[in-house]
Amino acid sequence: MIGYWTPAHDAVEHENAETLAWLLADGADPSADPEPADPDGCTPLDMAAQYGHDLAANLLRARSNWRAGGNR
Repeated sequence: MIGYWTPAHDAVEHENAETLAWLLADGADPSADPEPADPDGCTPLDMAAQYGHDLAANLLRARSNWRAGGNR
């Protein structure tokens, strides 16, 4: 974790879709709250949407939908 962020937050911040995809494939939970909590309460998906990082947002949504379907 970098400061208050998870590695997924950092990948979104730096528009590093390749790293984000690797993290998600390795089991990162994009809906997990960072520990300690992000001061703004932002998830990686929140950040991607705020920054207009469409590829990151799509990767995060796809992973969230996959997990919601009962997959791990």
